[in-house]
Amino acid sequence: MLVTLLSALLLIGQVTAQYSGHTGPITPLSSRKTLCNVLDYGGVADNSTDISAAITATYKNCVAVNTGSILYVPPGTYALKNSVQIKHGANWAFRLDGLIVAHATGDFDQNFIQFIDVSDFEFYSSNGKGAINGQGYLWRIANGIQGGPRMVRFTDSSDFSFHNVLLVDSPAFHLVVDNGLNVEIANVTIRAVGLGGSDGIDIYATNYHVHDVQVSNRDECVSVKNLSKNATIERIRCNQSGALSIGSLKSGTAVENILIQDIDVYESGAFVIKTKPSPAGSDAGYVKNVMVRRFRTWRSVYTVHIDQYWESSGLADGAGVQLSNITFSDFKGSNVDGYTRGYVVIEGSDYAPPRDIHFDKFFMFSERIYKGIGELNKCWNGYGTGECLGAGKAYTSGYESIITQTAAPTGWTAPANPTWALTTAYGTFTPIPVYTPVPTYPLDFKDYGLVAKPKTT
Repeated sequence: MLVTLLSALLLIGQVTAQYSGHTGPITPLSSRKTLCNVLDYGGVADNSTDISAAITATYKNCVAVNTGSILYVPPGTYALKNSVQIKHGANWAFRLDGLIVAHATGDFDQNFIQFIDVSDFEFYSSNGKGAINGQGYLWRIANGIQGGPRMVRFTDSSDFSFHNVLLVDSPAFHLVVDNGLNVEIANVTIRAVGLGGSDGIDIYATNYHVHDVQVSNRDECVSVKNLSKNATIERIRCNQSGALSIGSLKSGTAVENILIQDIDVYESGAFVIKTKPSPAGSDAGYVKNVMVRRFRTWRSVYTVHIDQYWESSGLADGAGVQLSNITFSDFKGSNVDGYTRGYVVIEGSDYAPPRDIHFDKFFMFSERIYKGIGELNKCWNGYGTGECLGAGKAYTSGYESIITQTAAPTGWTAPANPTWALTTAYGTFTPIPVYTPVPTYPLDFKDYGLVAKPKTT
């Protein structure tokens, strides 16, 4: 059984899950020769004059007429009081070396900055100071709830990158990609409120690479959305976050070939697949060929959670999304309360139970013992191997399996807080710091001596 499972893991890692070929812009940055400065088109770094018109004028009068140019926002603090929307640009870049501050009294639609049908493009900072501060706390003070514009959105865009930028305190989601192709997101720091609706990165694309990203929030850290295909998501640090996720999904789902690896999780959900039953007669679709591996967790909540009745949705006449060929490998660390939220929980669809789900090399335990129980791992409606799907043996009934652990594995110790950990989530009605602590890239994924590795036989 062990040889067969390891062979399957190697095969999945080689052929199913990850991007291929190029991601990001086609034209190298060194070839972009024309610098289009917003200060020449009405921009003023006084945190009062609205920069939206200056960005639009710079694009129209300089970028659009000079192929291979750079729209440049130099160091300084700029007010944003209206939404910016740029359409159809190809072979250019947006260089943000200053701080853009969105004013809650401004006139915005659904996004602060949106790019539609752009290609061969990159949005970046060259000095490590490029940042957008959404001042979401002011929106929450005014409205008393979470909500408002998203910060940066790409729609129907291809061959682009977003890198070396800080996104801070958006009223809603921070970076959204809708229908992207050949996308790279790298060296990004996101700092958000400790509330729901504060997603870090939501991405639907084909052939993409998300890496070296750190997110502090209380909702999705990075979320793979419907129609995502051929992706690698790696070296992600989720700090006080909801989880790294696939979903939520229902009718018409098509997600496949996803590799997620080298993830640090501090006081967060670790990984979740979220689906809902589909209406009768509809095609629910599928999620298949997914590899999730090399997670390190500090007091996680639901380390691996598959929930096909997300948000307490009830049974429907239609089938659930079919999950298949999904492997979880090499998880180590701790979760906060294994009695109420075990490190493996599967709530599979009654109509389309998950199949070919495999767990291997888990070395975890709860930091809280309740009623003499440290871990209560539960699997309903699932077929596969490992953990509560059979503890290494094939589990074929497809209904319910519960594994109770009262003692930690030999050699396991509760891990100490990592140096980068945010021990208290950012407040609801107070400003969030933009530049402290200072981001460092690429993220360092040394072992930290977190816990001993399990013995193999």
